[in-house]
Amino acid sequence: MRRHRHISERPRSGFTLIEVLLVVAIMMTMVGLAWTPLLRSWGDHRLKAATEDVRSTLAGTRIQALENDATWQFRYEPGGNHFVRVPYQTAETEGTSVVFGRMSLILPAGMTFSENNSAGIARSEPLTALDVQGLADAGELTGLPWSQPILFYSDGTATEVMFQVIDDQAGEMTVSVRDLTGAVSVKQESADEEL
Repeated sequence: MRRHRHISERPRSGFTLIEVLLVVAIMMTMVGLAWTPLLRSWGDHRLKAATEDVRSTLAGTRIQALENDATWQFRYEPGGNHFVRVPYQTAETEGTSVVFGRMSLILPAGMTFSENNSAGIARSEPLTALDVQGLADAGELTGLPWSQPILFYSDGTATEVMFQVIDDQAGEMTVSVRDLTGAVSVKQESADEEL
């Protein structure tokens, strides 16, 4: 007599759809838990890199003042993302124009400068065509509202000021300029300080 095997007696050779879906759901949960810290870390990195560009441009403005024996200015667009380094034009220096060393930069998308600085409202008069002479985007720059000039003098001193670089997702960093030394420093605002 022959015995027939029943279907239920066969050895199992694969996974059921429910098992596969369960594994996929666990993996998606693990990716979701790791994704938020990764995005935060990436945002912090972007904010630090952008603020370092601002800090180095400020430090470069001081160097330009020292090397050219003239007053140079750094300005930023309050609530916007443009910033420039140009010579400071006064009635005495209006006839002279230094083109070398001028810079116009833009913060990455999603980042802006604070509306206010340590002196209060940061807005001031626009830059003139002479201020932005030699910059590729000079036409656009003359139409923007600008901060008060942060001046760097030929003796190494500067305008004392603090302002923030703000990222919509990663928070903000404070940039400070010391008056007696012209030194520039950067400090990240912690969540505890904001509360």
